[in-house]
Amino acid sequence: MHTFALNHATTLLLPPTATMRSHACLVLAVVVLAVYCMSTEKPSMLFDVIIYRVSKFPLIKPYLSHELTTNAYKAVKCPAPSDILVPMELGSSHVSRVTEYLYLGDVCAAHSLATMRRHGITTIVNMCLNCPDALDTLIETKRFGIRDAVDEDLTRVLEPAIQYIEGKIRAGGRVFLHCKAGVSRSGAIAVGYIMYKNQWSYAQALSYVQSVRAVVQPNEGFVKTLQKHS
Repeated sequence: MHTFALNHATTLLLPPTATMRSHACLVLAVVVLAVYCMSTEKPSMLFDVIIYRVSKFPLIKPYLSHELTTNAYKAVKCPAPSDILVPMELGSSHVSRVTEYLYLGDVCAAHSLATMRRHGITTIVNMCLNCPDALDTLIETKRFGIRDAVDEDLTRVLEPAIQYIEGKIRAGGRVFLHCKAGVSRSGAIAVGYIMYKNQWSYAQALSYVQSVRAVVQPNEGFVKTLQKHS
């Protein structure tokens, strides 16, 4: 009797054919993701991610409308290490303290509510053009989107970003500044802010920012702009 019940249960849980097992796994994955989506503070983004992920499977795609998959693709397709909420707290490789009130890092940290809360972040400054602002309904967010390209005009955003950051800090806030990887775009703004705040040369400010986040390296075009402001 026990053997019969065990075999029957096994048949239900593990369908006999590979195709049926694939269908079962996909359905189970979607259900698990949907439950997780409903339990998070950013359900719309995670719903888009679910649609985007499952649309990659040939067996599922025909059942999804073009509009649904297109909207999901636009919502989550981002040239960044992470395109969804990060459910865990991240370490120093993702977020670095520049001053008591200014932190610098990558888009993964910007998508981690636990990380932002641990550092007491009240404002997120996004230097990316296309990376989504995953926490914008929970934390004040400002975008100064630019390309990481040598011909990009950094002067267009340099002073406005510095003044915006300074204003938030003077108001008693803590700012998290980021781009895709926390290297070039947000790194350039962090260097510019330190130049402004301490009246330092570009070389002094770069050396200091690199001492707290070693990967910082503005591209050649940004360097020329910052050197002119020395």
